Amino acid sequence: MKLSANLQADLTALQNDLEQARHLADDYQRQLAGKSNDCAQMRRVLEKTEADLEDLKQVIVELRQERLRLANEVVKVPILEHRLKRVSEERDHLRSERAALWAQAATAQVGKEPASDVPAVNAAAWHGNDRIQAKRLIAELLASVEDLKELVEPSNEEATQPVRDRIVEVSFGR
Repeated sequence: MKLSANLQADLTALQNDLEQARHLADDYQRQLAGKSNDCAQMRRVLEKTEADLEDLKQVIVELRQERLRLANEVVKVPILEHRLKRVSEERDHLRSERAALWAQAATAQVGKEPASDVPAVNAAAWHGNDRIQAKRLIAELLASVEDLKELVEPSNEEATQPVRDRIVEVSFGR
C-alpha cells in the first residue's frame, strides 16, 4: 500500500511524535522514581526527627527533674549553713569549757581550790589529795567531752537528725 506524500509525511511526523512521547514518558517515569525515592527518604527523615523529638522530650523531663532537685538543694544550703554555724559556736563554747575544766583539774592536782567560775562541779571531789576521785571525775568529764564531740560531729546516720533531737547527758556532780 502506497500512501500519498502528505499522508506519508503525516505518518512520519506521528511516529516521531510517538517516539518523543515515549522518551518523555520514560523521563517522567525516572523522575517519578526519583520523587518516590525522595519521598521515601523524606519519610525516613521525618520518622527519625519524630524519634529524636521524643528523645528530646524525655531529656527535657529529666532536666526539669534535675533542676527541681538542685533548686531544693539550694534552698537547703542557708539552713544547713545556719545549723553549721550554730553547731560550730556550740562546739567552740564546749571546747572553752573543756579547757577551763582541764585547767581546774590541773589546779586541783597541785592541791589548790578549783576556780569559782566553773559551774556545777562537785567541789568535794577536789578537796584534799584524793587522786582516785579526781581521776574518776576526769574520766567522767572525758566521757562527756566524747559525747559532746559526737554531738558536734555526728555520724552519717545522725547527720539527718536535727541537733535539737539528740540529747547528751553531761553530769558534773556525783
